Amino acid sequence: MESLTRTGRVLFAVSMAAMGILNFIYSDTVSGLEPVPSWVPGRLFWAYLTGAVLIAAGACIVAGKKPRLAAVSLGIMLLLWVLLLQAPKMAVRPYDGSAWTTTFETLALCGVAWVLAGSLTTGQSFRRRWDDVVVSLAAPGRICFGISMLVFGGLHFIYAGFVATLVPAWIPGRAFWPYFTGAAFVAAGLSIMTKVKARLAATLLGVMFGAWVLILHAPRVAAKPGNREEWTSLLVAAAMCGAAWLVAGSLAREDSAKRVDLSV
Repeated sequence: MESLTRTGRVLFAVSMAAMGILNFIYSDTVSGLEPVPSWVPGRLFWAYLTGAVLIAAGACIVAGKKPRLAAVSLGIMLLLWVLLLQAPKMAVRPYDGSAWTTTFETLALCGVAWVLAGSLTTGQSFRRRWDDVVVSLAAPGRICFGISMLVFGGLHFIYAGFVATLVPAWIPGRAFWPYFTGAAFVAAGLSIMTKVKARLAATLLGVMFGAWVLILHAPRVAAKPGNREEWTSLLVAAAMCGAAWLVAGSLAREDSAKRVDLSV
């Protein structure tokens, strides 16, 4: 489980940093996740600022340099995107499936940033108060992630026809897969929130996201290498893959800690 968690940590951090790099390449904010309104002044400034934060946070997490602070800061920035950018957009367009998708993608990544921060605490006495604060973020972070999976599942059922068009033509039963993945999302979300077979659910969820990266998103990027939206979709799926494995790892550590407490 530790090796899977480390893989998830690197995959999550590298994906977030890559989104920041795209901000500089395209001189714009993160496609979908960071919908800065056109009337907001200094759009280029915000694109570069948030891009720099994404790159710095990802690099710090991978390198192990102030990774807890980086993860907490990343979570705060993503939460601000949800509250200040995504929520108003969703309120104006409540029946827009894409608005729901990007809002809860951002919320899921925010939650996992805090789950990651909680897993990186040292327990050293002179940092005990800081550790306690960071650890307390892990539980609501998992809830945010679990709720997001439930929303994704519901969207797969509501927009099954559209989702089916995203399934590669060479895969048989295109009409079946939206319902299958929708059910998988709902089951994983419920499992993570209730902690019933949660580690298994999170692990398999990561496998599903990873399969999407290879089967769905990588070919689309290869077909349109200059399309930023395709790159962002690939990076979001990769980040979600790593995120799910981070959640699985955090649950495994909690279970181990409980067993140690019971044995004392």
